[in-house]
Parts: sequence; C-alpha cells; structure tokens
Amino acid sequence: MFPWSRPRSNASNSVLVNQGAALTKEEKAADVAKTVLKTLLQVVVEVSDAFGPLQSVANGLNFIVKNIEKVGDNTAAMQKLLRRVKKIEELTKREDHGHGDECPVQCIYRDLDAIMETLDPIAHQNAIERFVRTSQNAALIQEYISSVEQALYDYQLTLVQGLQKLGTEQIGYAERNALDKLTRAKNAGFDASNHRSRCLAGTRTKVLHTLQQWAEDPDGHQVYWLNGHAGSGKSTIAQSFAEMLLATGDLGASFFCSRDSQQQSDLKTIFPTLAFQLATANNTDSPRYRRALLHALEKHPDIALSSLHNQLEELIIGPAQTSGITAIIVVDALDECRDPNSTSIILDLFASSIVRVPLIKIFITGRPEPHILSGFCLPQLVPITDVMILHEIDDMAVNADIRLFLQDKLSKIAEDRRRNYGTSIPSNWPSDSALDALTKKTAGLFIFASTVVKVIENTYYDPRDQLQKVLANTDDSSYEGGFGLDNLYLNILDGASPRHDDGFLVRLRSTLGLLTITNDALLPSTIAKLLGLPRSSDVRIILSSLRSLLVIPDDWSLPVCFHHQSFPDFLTDPARCTDPRFFINRDDHHFAIGQRCLIIMRGRLKKNICDLSPYAMNDTLDVALRDKRIGDATRYCCRYWANHLLSDVKRDSHLHMIEPLLLDFLSNQQLQWFEALGLLQELGRAVEALSDVRAWISTCSKKYRVLLEWIVEGQRFVLYAFDVISVSVIHIYHSALPFSPKSSLMRKRHISELSNEARVEVGTATSWKQSLRTIQLPGAAQALEYSHDGAMLAVGGQSICRIIRSATGQNIMDLDPSGAIQSLSFSPDDTTLATASNKHLRVWDVRTGAIIAELLHGETTIQHIEFHPAIKHLLLSKDNEGTVRLWDLEARHCQHTFEFLIPVIGGSLGCRTLCWLKGSSKKAILLAHSTHAELLIASGELPRRLRTYPYPQSINIQSPTIVSSEDGLSIALGSKSGSIAVYDVKSGALTYSISSHYKDMRFLQLLPSHDGRGHTTTFAFATGPSVCLLYGNQHPSSRAITLNGHADDVVSVASSSDGQFIASGSRDKTVRIWETRNSARSPCNPTIKGDHSHAIESGRLSNDGLFAFSISFDGTVKVWDTRGGTCCCTLAPSEVSSHSISRRHRRAAAILPGNEYLVTVEPNGVGKMWNLAGKEVSIWSNGPITSNNDFSEKVASTWLLPWGNEETLFGFFYCTCAYTRTSRLKKGAFRTQVECWTLHREASEPQPRMVLASSGEVPYEVKQIHHRADISSKSTTLTLHTKYGDQFTAVLWDYVLFSRSCQGLQFVREARRPADDIEGIVVGSETPYHKLVDHDTSWVIDEEGRRILWIPPDHDGPGTWQRDKLLLESRSGCLTVIDFSRTKLRDKEHSQL
Repeated sequence: MFPWSRPRSNASNSVLVNQGAALTKEEKAADVAKTVLKTLLQVVVEVSDAFGPLQSVANGLNFIVKNIEKVGDNTAAMQKLLRRVKKIEELTKREDHGHGDECPVQCIYRDLDAIMETLDPIAHQNAIERFVRTSQNAALIQEYISSVEQALYDYQLTLVQGLQKLGTEQIGYAERNALDKLTRAKNAGFDASNHRSRCLAGTRTKVLHTLQQWAEDPDGHQVYWLNGHAGSGKSTIAQSFAEMLLATGDLGASFFCSRDSQQQSDLKTIFPTLAFQLATANNTDSPRYRRALLHALEKHPDIALSSLHNQLEELIIGPAQTSGITAIIVVDALDECRDPNSTSIILDLFASSIVRVPLIKIFITGRPEPHILSGFCLPQLVPITDVMILHEIDDMAVNADIRLFLQDKLSKIAEDRRRNYGTSIPSNWPSDSALDALTKKTAGLFIFASTVVKVIENTYYDPRDQLQKVLANTDDSSYEGGFGLDNLYLNILDGASPRHDDGFLVRLRSTLGLLTITNDALLPSTIAKLLGLPRSSDVRIILSSLRSLLVIPDDWSLPVCFHHQSFPDFLTDPARCTDPRFFINRDDHHFAIGQRCLIIMRGRLKKNICDLSPYAMNDTLDVALRDKRIGDATRYCCRYWANHLLSDVKRDSHLHMIEPLLLDFLSNQQLQWFEALGLLQELGRAVEALSDVRAWISTCSKKYRVLLEWIVEGQRFVLYAFDVISVSVIHIYHSALPFSPKSSLMRKRHISELSNEARVEVGTATSWKQSLRTIQLPGAAQALEYSHDGAMLAVGGQSICRIIRSATGQNIMDLDPSGAIQSLSFSPDDTTLATASNKHLRVWDVRTGAIIAELLHGETTIQHIEFHPAIKHLLLSKDNEGTVRLWDLEARHCQHTFEFLIPVIGGSLGCRTLCWLKGSSKKAILLAHSTHAELLIASGELPRRLRTYPYPQSINIQSPTIVSSEDGLSIALGSKSGSIAVYDVKSGALTYSISSHYKDMRFLQLLPSHDGRGHTTTFAFATGPSVCLLYGNQHPSSRAITLNGHADDVVSVASSSDGQFIASGSRDKTVRIWETRNSARSPCNPTIKGDHSHAIESGRLSNDGLFAFSISFDGTVKVWDTRGGTCCCTLAPSEVSSHSISRRHRRAAAILPGNEYLVTVEPNGVGKMWNLAGKEVSIWSNGPITSNNDFSEKVASTWLLPWGNEETLFGFFYCTCAYTRTSRLKKGAFRTQVECWTLHREASEPQPRMVLASSGEVPYEVKQIHHRADISSKSTTLTLHTKYGDQFTAVLWDYVLFSRSCQGLQFVREARRPADDIEGIVVGSETPYHKLVDHDTSWVIDEEGRRILWIPPDHDGPGTWQRDKLLLESRSGCLTVIDFSRTKLRDKEHSQL
C-alpha cells in the first residue's frame, strides 16, 4: 500500500540495528545479513502455522542459518522475501479469505518442495567444502531465495485475483446493474487473456525496481511515462508492473490500448472502463468510490455518452475526491488509441485535472509519437511527470535481460522436445556463443527476441536447425534503432511459402493484405468470407506457419491479429519488404476487399434481417440475436465497403469493374443497408459513406449518372428518416417510405414493401423537400456556427449550447450555457469554441467539453464574437453599445478596447456589425457603421484606419451586415432593406450593388458559387421564415432562390467554409440543413402541390373523412380530396381576412354534411357558402352575434363546427374566444362564446338559435372545439379544448347538452384545471386520447402502447381525429391526412387532439 495513505510495517527495519562494536564493512554486512535471515526464519515459522506451504521454506532457511556462514550477498533478496511472507500472512488473515479452490495451495506446496532441492548440493558438502565453495554457495542461496520469493509472488497474485473476483461477485445486484451500463472495453484490463505475458523472472529488474520505488514514494511525481520505440518491451513491463501493483493492493485500474480492437482504441471507452475497475478493485477505498460513482451515474445516466471532459470529471475526479481513494492507474500503449489531435486529448485532460486528486498516480506507456510528445510537453504535466526512455537504458543491462530471456525460452523448448517428442537435444544447447550471437542480433529490442523464440519453437522443425537459420542470416536492415527484423521477417515468410505453389502464395498474400488494411480485428470465419474461401479452417492452414508473427488463437471465437505493428509496417514498405512475393500493395487489396464487401452484402442483406415484430423498437432487440443474424462478415462489410473503395488511389480506373455491383447494391439494397446499420447503432456511417462516394462519382464520367442519382437518393432518404431509423429500423417500411415523396426512386423501387396499415392520403410530397435535414431542439437556435472543416455545427440559444455532427445531426456534446447564447465562434484549428452569453465570454475545448477560459465582458451584453481566421488565441467581441474588444486568450485578458466607437445619439460612429478580414494574418477588422464601413488594423492603444468604404447613395443601407470573402479580396455589405453592396478591399471602390425585393434581409453570408455559372458571387441570408440564395455577378441582374420549410422566423444562419451547406435556426425550435448545389440547379422545388405559403392555422375533415379543408394564417382556404390527395380548390383570402393577419381574428370554415358545400365566416361577420369546386353559392351579412359585441377587436380564435339532421339542411357552431377588456388575472383572461346556427330547407340563410357564454374569466385560450352525437339520448356533447402557455393541452373542458332542435340548452360542468397527470388533449373523462399522439416525440401510439407511426417534422402539428382518419396541421404549410382504418386504435369515434 502507499506509505502516504497507510502506515507501512517496520518489521523488516526493526532488525536492521547496529550490533555495537566497530566492525569492518564486510563484517557489518554479514552481521546484518544474519540478523535479517534469523528474523525471516522466525516470521516464516510463525506464519507456517497458518499457511502450511511455508513449512518447506522454514526448513530451507533453518538449514542456511545452521550451516552457511557467508550470507551477506543475499541481504536484499532476503528482505524482499520477508516482505512477501508478511504480505501473504496479511492476506490469509482477511475475513473474506476462504479455502475456495485448493489447486493454488497444492501448486505452491509442489513448487516450494521442488525449490528446496536447490540446496541439495550444499547439504552434501562437508565443512571444508563449504568454506572453499563459499561464493558458489552464495549463488545457490541467491537462487533459492529468489525462487521462493517468485513462487510466493505467484501464489500471492493468484490469491489477490481470487479475492477481487469474490469481492466483485458480492456487489449488490442493483449496484452491479448500474455499473454494467457503463460503456466500457471489457478486455482492456491487464488480466484479459489477449495481453502479452509478463517479464521473465530476473529480467527488467532495474526497470521494475525503479517503478516500484516510484509507486511507493509519497513525494514522487504523480505521472510516469515509459517512453520506448516499437518492440522495446513497454507492454510487457506494463503487464508486470500492473501485476505487482495488484499483489500489493495498489492497482486501481488498467487500460491496455490496442489498435486491433475497436473498443480498446476508442477514446470514449477509457474513462468508463477505468471508473468501473476502480469501483470493483481489490482496494479498501473501492466501496466508497463505488458509492460516489453510483451517485454520479444516478445524476447523469448518460454520462458515458458525454464529452471526455465530463466523463473524466463525473466518473473519475468527482468520485475520487469524494471517496479519497488511493490507487495507481496503468494505461498502456496510449499511442494506439485513435486520436487525430495534434496533442493527445487524454494527456490534455490529465494535465488539467489530475492534480486535484493527489492520491491517484498514473503510469503511461507509449511510443514517442508527435501527439504523445506534445501532450507530455504541456506545462501542467511537465513538473509532475517522471520519464524513462526505455531504448536509452544501458545496453549491457538490456542485453543481459534479453540473453536471460533467450536462454530460458530456448532451454524450455529443448526440454519440451526431449520429453514430448523424444528429440535428443544436448543439455548444453544452446551454447553460450550462440546465445551471445543471438543477443547481439536483437540490438536491444525484445520484439526481435520474442519473434525468434516463436520461430524456433515451431513444432514442424528441429529447433537447432531453426536457430542455425537465424544465426546464418547476416543481413541487417535499419528501422527504429537499427535491427535485423526485416530479414528475419523475410526468412519466416519464405519458410511459410511452399515452393512452386503459386495458388498458396496468392492466398497467403491476400490474407496478409486483408489483415494489414483491415479496420477491425477479424475472426477466422470473417477472414474466410471476406476472401471468398470455402472454409474457416483454410485460414488456419494458410497462416499456420506464421504463428511467430500472428496471434492465431485456438478458440475460433477470438480474432487473428499481428503480434506487433512492426510486421504490417514491414509488409507495406517496398524499401523494407524487398521480395515482391510478399509486398502488400494497399491499393490493390482495398479494391479487392471493397468488391467482396458488395458481393457479401448482396447475398446476406434482406428486409427485416432480424425478424422484428411490427413496430418494434431497436432497443428491444437482443444484442446476441442481432449479432448472430447480421454476422461478423456482413457487419464489417456494412461498415467499411466505402472506405475500402475510396482508399484505392486507382479507383477511377477500377470503377467500370464494379459499376454493376455498385448499382445493384444502391438500387436494391440501400434500405436493407440502412436497416443493418440502424440495428448496429451506426447509421451515421451510411451518411458519411454516401457523401464520400458521391464526391468520388461526381468527378467521374457522365456515364455513371444513374449511379450518382441513386447515391443522392440514398442521401436524401437516410437524412430525412435518420431519427426514426435510429430508434426503429422496421419503421423504414411503416413510416419512412409512406411519407417519402411520390417521385422518390426509393419509394418507387420499394412500393410493394410499404406498410399500408397507416396510409398517408394527403401530404405526400411530389419531390424531396429543399432542406436535407431537420434537427429538433428544445428552444430556438439563436446562434449557429460551422467549424472550419465543416464537420461540426455549434448551436446556441436559451439554455442551449450544443455541438452536433453536421453531416448527420447527431449530438456530439452539450455544454453548460449559463444563459442565452448570443454568438458562437470556432477557432481556426477547430479545437476551441467561444460562446457569448449575456455579459460572459467562455472558451471551450471542443475535444473534451472543458472550459479553457471564462472572461467577464463588463456590464454590457455581448452581441457578437469571432475568432481571428489565422491566429487561434485572438478573439473579437462587440457589445450592445457598439464597443469592440480584442481578447488575447493566451494571456486571458482584453488586448484592446475601442471605446471611441461607442455610439453617440445622432452620431454615426456607432459600430453596428463587424468581422475579421479573412485571408490576412494581420489584425485586420472590418466595421460597419450607420453611414460607412471601414477597415482597421488593431495595433497599439488605438486602431489604425486603413480604408473607408462609403455607402452608395443609390441603395438604402439599413441595419448593415458586413462579411468578408474567403480570400479577403472583397467585402459585402447587406442591408435590412434588401440591398447589397460589394467592395474591393484594396482600392475601396464599389464593385457592384444589388437591390432585391427582399425587405427583411438578415444574417448575410458570402459563399463560393455552385451554380455552374463560373465566378459568380453567391449570397445567403434570412428573410422572415425563409432562407434565400442570391446569385449575382458584375451587374445588377441576379437570380434568387428561396428555401422554405421553417414555420417561424429564421433567427440565425451559418454557412460551411466551402459554401456547400447552409444551416438555419428558427423560432420554430428547429435547425435545418440546406445544400446549396442542388438548390442552385432547381430554383423551383415544390413539395406538395397546393401547399400553403403560410403556416396552417386550422383544418378539419368532413364527417365522412372524404374531404378536408385547411386555413393558413394569411386567410387562404384549401379544400382537399383525401382519396387522391389532390387540392380541389383554393379560396384566396378576402381583403378583411388578409388585413387581419396583424390581429388575431381569423377566418373560419367548415365542410357541411353531404360534402356539397363549404361555409366560411369572415372576421367582419360576413358568411359565405361555396361548392367544393370553389364557386360562391350564397352570401349572408347578418353575421355571427359576436361581430357586434364589445370585444370583437380582440378576438383570439374562431371555430366553425358543422352538424345536421333530417329537419335541418345544415347547422354549425361558431365559437369565439376573446381577451376580456378588464381582468384581475396577471396573465390576462379569455371569455368564450359559442353560437349555434341552423339553416332549414325552406330558409334562404342561416339563423342564430342559441348563445352559450363561459361562466367566468379563465386564463386559457380555446384552440379546438368538438361535438359528439349521442343517438340514444338524442343529445350532442360540445367540448372546448384549450391552450395553456406554449403547450396544446386540455386544461379546460365543458360539456353542453341540448336537443337537436337546439331547444333547452343545458350547461353541465364548470371549467376546471385537470389533474397534474393529464397530458395531451383529452375528450371526456373516459377516453384518454392523449395516448394516441405524442407530439413531443412525433409518434402515433396505439391502444397497446406501440409506436405505430412516426410523424416527420414537416408534417407534425395540431391534429383532428375523424373516425379512423387523422388530420395534422403543420406550421410549415403542409396539411396531412392519414388513414388508420387498418390499425387498432382506441375508440374509433372521431375526436380532437
């Protein structure tokens, strides 16, 4: 245990006392040695009573005490043995120690008895012989004590592992279940079966002793880096050190990284794995740590999916601080983790956090790769890190260890051949000269020695012949320190390849090529399928002679992999692998494997590959069943087919060879590919693969146009349905295909596979919508920013600060915004993100989610921030008073403040907007004022003005926005009035100007053009709920494209640096991604023929569900035939209806029973009747009663509800909900009034019959009305549904019963608030319709709780049920009608949502 946390035993030191008189140095050493020996004997005798195997040790030590005089040379060994004995005594006294498996005890008995024979040569000596052979006897004693110590160490290790396993099994079920939810690498611990063996006893003693001293030193540094080249033995030392720490109880956790394993090379699994091991370790502090960790998991159940910074804080640092745990963490081969950053992200995190837990030490091994070196050079790590450079250790010590290793291994090989094969190998083999020569050839690298041993132990050859072959090789090559591995590898490969068997050589090279280029560790069965071999056993036959270079496990469920990375490096380097028979050309193998992937997927992928039940969710599928149904080979192909094809540099010339395969896959099996990746939770791979393949095919010949069309179709489909496929792949057929456009290639190809249980009658688009992806958020995205590489999109808003993967919309991490985010900016290298929130400016590490800097801006609110385009530590900010500040993030202070820019009332110096001049390494700032723009250079106390750009008089500049081109040669000024002025930066001259018809231009962006018209400037900006692309050139003519889809005003716009994508955030709580290149080709891209241009305010189905109408916020009425999904007619808004948009008094309409007529009531009370072709039939002017009341100017909503019977041609209810003029309620109140109108067959116009007014003021607005006829009681129930706050919920309902002739109106129930558990809209007390549609998750749910239909964002909105049909009113202007007659829904009667 650590001395600074637990008192160390002084037993071994208490005997080291000065025995008095002045003695010689030799006499003192002998005296001390005898004292230690006697103490050791005494302790062993005492402990042997409890632990029987030590009796043999006691006998040996007693013999030494009585018969041996000179034992001084063995003092250190005896002290080490003494500590080992006392540790075993301590373990055997633990309460949880039981007898358990007796095999370890029997083994230690046998081993110690065998070791006792070491002293036999001394026992047969007389006194004179012992005196003469003192030195030889000392060596025998040393061997005896070391052997005993090693045997006891092995037993101690076995005992501790058993105790740890027992402790883990005793963890409660609930706790274990919570810990098991951590996404960890299960084979990353030191005790996994796939790790290298420990150091041979007697080797690496100095290195391990140094590490042990560091571990025990209370004042030692917190971090230790074992630095070494490939093959220098780092992992073997790490394994031995981890075992030593486990034996002493100091090991907290270990993580052995491996590039051959996806889990063990994934940064996201490191901290969860370490946390799990710390919580279950054989450590007295682990129970406290486990409780703290479980508390953290309870608070943050998804922490394993969070940023690395949050993982470290919540899983390691926080619980460690709470529990006070003392432990050492071992991380091996950190360089083998997939970390693309210039500085190791793990080291960066340790640097910033590890000092806060001083009782935890970290031991790390790794090659001196640039990102590892950079990490250990961090100023926070340097003062707390010890470094041992393994390849710079004294050559003599290393060579001695290697020689001992070779001697031990070769001697055991000889003994095995004599005993098991009857081979007559001399006892003195290998000779000392052979060992010396072999040691010299290793050049200090253990990987060479290890490989040689594997070559020699091959049972197909005589080990003497194999050794001679190795020694006969005199050619060396130079690589990582100068050693002869290259020629050794060539000799092994040559020996594994039968002469004159070209077929075998081809299969060998194909297998090695696959293993070299593969992205995952592969099973033998997977290798066989990828290579087209008939049997898995063929792989073993091919590789059987390469066991010295490859790990070929006997268990076929384990992967084949290289012993060391130096071998695949050798195979792919033509300068090193000089034999063309074995050289691996990566390009050829990539193409071959990519082709095989397409073939395998063609044969294996199918619809519903896992036989899911209808409407099943992905998380209900058993993982083992999923893996079995998909299979390892198919899973590999789904993941990497595109990677292999794109990694072939000769792919253009190879394309014609795979075109038929690729076209067949894209046209017939894309959906099944999406399904497989969705089940594997890797759907993002499909988006990335299609994007990369599209970029490739786009550059090829036009004859591949059909391929390109299918790739684009796949992109559109997977992005449109990404959310639903991610949670339920079977809903590709239940939901995604039914909502896909009618012209979709995917829909046409798979039309027979559509699930017709829910049929979309109205709302199916004719073509794909303009937006690629719609991302739903908890609030409006007030700020957006693309990273410079386009891979990330930062989103900010009220309590929102999120980084998403721009290609897929998947969430990467959430940051704590602490208020509303006003502006965002990525640093030039995309490693940091700056956020402005009120008066605070924060800078975040994008890789980890940690706050790098937090700066107080002052008393003013920050409106805009922007990183310098080339200098990562310079940040520009502007507040709401026009003050500009330039921040130096390295110094954590404001470098410049331009106070003279504060606006003066009536003046013109106020800074409206600003930006950096791109393409410049200087501090060049562009500012836009009320009357002009200017270019400044920030230097000294005051900026230096370089140039002024006066606004042209011909255009109206209002609320200017200024942007710079990427090359910094031109700037553009955009005005809210719709004007744009473009200037040449150097001359200051106006290049050209554009005056558009857009009158609310905001968030101007300057993009590279993708419209194929040459060097045309492209502008993007927001206007209202739309995003516009304006293509202009050197003259005022321009071409504009409007991108529609948002249901509310756009409040933020960002563009990717290449100009191919635009992101827009809206008050409708969505972010939409638009592709500019497709928009440029198709300026008119209607979605549904007859769609409204404004958001739909209301809609309703006819009583029989055959027709529907919709009314948009501009007063336009549309009538739809649900049977064909077509628009029957459009009624343009009347003058009063159109004018009333600024108020909230809307047009109302209803389709009368019989589907012959449509009734509309204008806001001024004029009623009209139309036929369904849109022709006006009659008009009446007496209007509803509410047209004359005292609150007509404040009407909030109006509704028409038709009804009829045998006496009445038609009737309708007219409901008005209005604000009251006076109210004592803080949030205002509404007064509701319902009128019943009827038209008898002999009458010319309808007449009012009855008025119902609400009994009091209530703070709820009526959003829907509903009536239900009850034939048995000859009454009708009228229900009012209300809106409370921003939620459409039933917080008020009334029952009104009256006869069909409208005689005897009766009020049944007072308005009241529902119980807290009521969700959604409720009709009556007995029918829980809120279970049918969950608008929060966009699902329709049946009576069994199954999610039977996903509603895309463009279709989601308030809805109405009419028998088996659902009408949805989308705020984006799309009316949707869905027929559920073939599904089981609770209560088939019509109702309201």
